Amino acid sequence: MNVELDIALSGDRAVDWLEAHGARAISLGEDFRLFADLVSSPSISITRIWHTPMEVRLRPTHETGLDRVYLSFMMRGTLSVTEEADFSATGTPPIFIHDTAVPARIRTEEESSRFVFGIRRSKIEAVLGADISDERPRIPDASLRRVALATAAASFDCELEEATLPFFAWRNAIETLVIAALRSTMQAPGPSEALLHRSQQLILDHASEPDFSVVELANRVGISTSHLHRVFRAIDTTPATALRKRRLSLAQDLMTAQATPQDLKAIALQAGFRSLRMLQYARRMYASESVVADR
Repeated sequence: MNVELDIALSGDRAVDWLEAHGARAISLGEDFRLFADLVSSPSISITRIWHTPMEVRLRPTHETGLDRVYLSFMMRGTLSVTEEADFSATGTPPIFIHDTAVPARIRTEEESSRFVFGIRRSKIEAVLGADISDERPRIPDASLRRVALATAAASFDCELEEATLPFFAWRNAIETLVIAALRSTMQAPGPSEALLHRSQQLILDHASEPDFSVVELANRVGISTSHLHRVFRAIDTTPATALRKRRLSLAQDLMTAQATPQDLKAIALQAGFRSLRMLQYARRMYASESVVADR
């Protein structure tokens, strides 16, 4: 089994590593960096990766010889997955599916981290059928997601010899957990999921309004703030964090290298912050949460 730990690369070395692992760079953000851990064999792979903004083309099965389906479990950041076509904007859903039978592209617009599982195609087809091309985000059961990611993280500490009983037992355990999380996304949307989708859309639409608060969000959805917190708990976050991240994303889109202090004040207001100080506080909070999430 191939094990690569504590990978820390930037620039051309990062591009070469992506290319060696089936992702050809199309465009990369300035000062591109990545950190990753990887465990892989011909029949399964697990990657934990953090990187700055990028757009890459995934090499299809006929180029790599690996007939896998990849499932990205998002930790933070954004992700878009499409076939060779225009990108559609997405939020930050927990799971995306990448079908390597066809050329596809992945784009992230901010610093992003995720676990990526490469699972045998036959296992995924048993759940989704032969047509598994699916670009939409999928929200799994939160408990199943946590167990799958905890087990994946523990996998980086094991060294198993391929084609042995321990290896087969480990591979089957990972596949079972990932497929259980995938199956949970296929359940009919319940009331809480509908409330979550409604809340996320309101945040996307109104985060730039300084008066739009968690209390206002709860009022527009028609539930109490405590109920709203329970709804967001399903994706391991809070409504305040989701609103803050959206405003930070809006501010980042407006930032320029030549921005003056006065420009920064205007950017803060346009992104929905009441002041530059609140923007700076939100950035410190985001950095602190990111460190905790990545441990």
